[in-house]
Amino acid sequence: MNANRDLGVLLAASYMERSVRQDREYSTGWQITKAWDPYFGGDTWTPTRIRPTIEQEDRRRYTVDGALQWQPNEHWETNVDLLFSRLKDNYDEYGIDFYPGDSAVKPAAGTFTVSDGTMVRGTLNNVFTMASRETSGQRHDLFVAGLNQKWTDGPWTVDGDFSYSSAHSVTDDPIHRTRLQTYLPLTMDFTRGYEAAYDLITPVNLNSPGSYVGRRLEYRDEDSKDYDWGGRLDITRDLNIGPLSSLVLGGEYRERERDYFRRDLVSEAGVKGVAGGAFPSSLFQSFPYSDFMSGFSGNFPRTWLVPNGRAFFANYFDNSLLDAPLTAADLANGFKVTEETTAGYGRLNMKADLAGIPTW
Repeated sequence: MNANRDLGVLLAASYMERSVRQDREYSTGWQITKAWDPYFGGDTWTPTRIRPTIEQEDRRRYTVDGALQWQPNEHWETNVDLLFSRLKDNYDEYGIDFYPGDSAVKPAAGTFTVSDGTMVRGTLNNVFTMASRETSGQRHDLFVAGLNQKWTDGPWTVDGDFSYSSAHSVTDDPIHRTRLQTYLPLTMDFTRGYEAAYDLITPVNLNSPGSYVGRRLEYRDEDSKDYDWGGRLDITRDLNIGPLSSLVLGGEYRERERDYFRRDLVSEAGVKGVAGGAFPSSLFQSFPYSDFMSGFSGNFPRTWLVPNGRAFFANYFDNSLLDAPLTAADLANGFKVTEETTAGYGRLNMKADLAGIPTW
């Protein structure tokens, strides 16, 4: 604040670090497969996908903001607000997917328990299973600026607000997914209810590269930009005529825009169908934790194969795909939307006492 106390400035900054780890065992989707009715004695709901996974995020947020207020006299007041924030999020995921709803699955007769039309225990053979590693580096930028200008003189007040904001989310390090697959027998048991982990039992060694064959490498690049800017101007005239307190006339203009881009690339050469044991051992890593889902009892995978995603991409990803023209699917995934709003309005404010209670 200056010596005349008519100008004030506030500046602030913050920095935050946060590491997050989520252990999950979850299912997505249930279906009725008519061809399986003889095994269950009628229509029965069975799971389509079950996934134990560890999701890790290392987040760093940098924020600076400032405010300025200037009031040189009783008629004039200016307020300016600015904020910039950047969030960097490094993501690393270890997952194994079981697909008991896959078309190749063969039910094991005589192993099923059904409750209320839902399979709660049983064995399925030839279940498509995928061990995967996903990494990415995401950046999220936010900028906001606002200006408020107010002028008063006797019964007149002119009040204007002008604002601009932009948000930019981009994969500085695009999403890299490394996938290996296998088909295996899987025994599932959900009888302990939704509050407990469920059993997922297989005789296959899920930690051995020899249990899998290569599937593919997936690469996804995303870039999303949002803009929002506009202004509002109000002119107020105090009336104080009986119950009529003031008259307000105003207008507002606002424009919003979102521009979203996404490209998905799949590289299979040198990976698809290759026996897992034929890959160099340097392409795999040890499971990073010994306490996966340690707060839950149950017989389900606690460890599984961990591909070294960066090494797989360095050795097998087809970099010529990065220079290929955008496909129809890429263009369909992206979009640009603009919204423009113009409004004018008038308002007559009234004030009176109703049974001794002020009302507006």
